[in-house]
Amino acid sequence: MSTRLAPRAPEIIRRRFAASAAALELIEREFTQLREFESQLILDRVDALGEGVPNEALDRAWFIAVLSAAYPGRQTWSPVPAKDNFFRGLELEILSALKASGFTAVPQWHSAVVDSRVDEATQAYALQQGIAYEDVNHLPIAILAGALATAGILELEFVDGDLADLAKTLVT
Repeated sequence: MSTRLAPRAPEIIRRRFAASAAALELIEREFTQLREFESQLILDRVDALGEGVPNEALDRAWFIAVLSAAYPGRQTWSPVPAKDNFFRGLELEILSALKASGFTAVPQWHSAVVDSRVDEATQAYALQQGIAYEDVNHLPIAILAGALATAGILELEFVDGDLADLAKTLVT
């Protein structure tokens, strides 16, 4: 009984497959470096906020940096998808609602986040939820601060319940 080996793929196909695999490896490495860059960018911006609030356009990194500077050590969004199971994408919806209402600069967002009414509402939210004030993460804080900017925050489908009621008290 003879055993036949399957024919080998032509050399050109093996080489093209190897080249494609190498290209995918390079792309994955670039995405990883970009994610690390955003993490460092956020940290650098938190540090920059210690020296003053720059008059720059509000983007995702500034959005998170302002929250992290005003409410440090709390759970927030990560640029690394594997590490980010923290309400992925909701920060972009909040940011879009802010921009649609004319909140497009870092000083505007900073003013809303550090407003004493947001801090008071955050404390009330912690009491309602039965958690320590320090355990309130950046999502409800962002919603409460966003409510100072626009009633459009209340139209986001994930804003409901106790948080929506508190946010309504802040809507200008």
